Amino acid sequence: MRSKVEAKEGIFSAATAVSHRLRKMRTLGYAACMETATYLHLPVGQSPPSLESYRPFKAVLVIEQPADREWQVVVSEWLVRSGCLYVSAWGQDCETWHDGVDYANLSAFDFHEIPDDACVMTTWHAHEPLTQALWFAANCAIHPTMALDNTIIIHISAKERSAELLKDFQQARDKDG
Repeated sequence: MRSKVEAKEGIFSAATAVSHRLRKMRTLGYAACMETATYLHLPVGQSPPSLESYRPFKAVLVIEQPADREWQVVVSEWLVRSGCLYVSAWGQDCETWHDGVDYANLSAFDFHEIPDDACVMTTWHAHEPLTQALWFAANCAIHPTMALDNTIIIHISAKERSAELLKDFQQARDKDG
C-alpha cells in the first residue's frame, strides 16, 4: 500500500505530465483554439444566469463569501443543468461545494448510473493557494470524454474582481508545472 506522500507525489507527477502533453499539443497546433476563460461575479443569494452558450464547460468556484446550504444546492443544480462537466472549488467551505455538485449530478440521474458524457468531475483545493488551484484548473482539469474549451471563473463574493482573477488564470495557464 502506498503512503499518502507517495500517492500525492504520484498525482502531482501525473498532473505535470498531462500539463506538458497539453502544452506540447497546443504548441504543435493540435488544439484548434486556446481555452476561453470567462468571469462571472455571483454574490450569495443572486439568481444564477443562463450559461447555455458555454456548454460544455468547466467551472472554477472562487468562494470568498459564506453561503447557506440552500443557495449552495441552487447553484450546484444550476451548474449541472447548464452543462458544467468539471468543477474545481477553492475557498470558504469548498469541500461542501464539491459535495453539493456531486450530489446534484447524482440527483439529475435519479441516483442511477451517470453517462460518461454527463459525469461532472469535481475537485476541491482547501489547503492550496488560489494560484495553485487556478493552475490545476487550467492545466489538469480534463474531462475523460468531452473537450472543455470554455472555463468560467465563478466568483462567489460581495466584491467583483474580474480583471485580477482573469489575469491570474491566464498566468496559471501559461505557467509550467
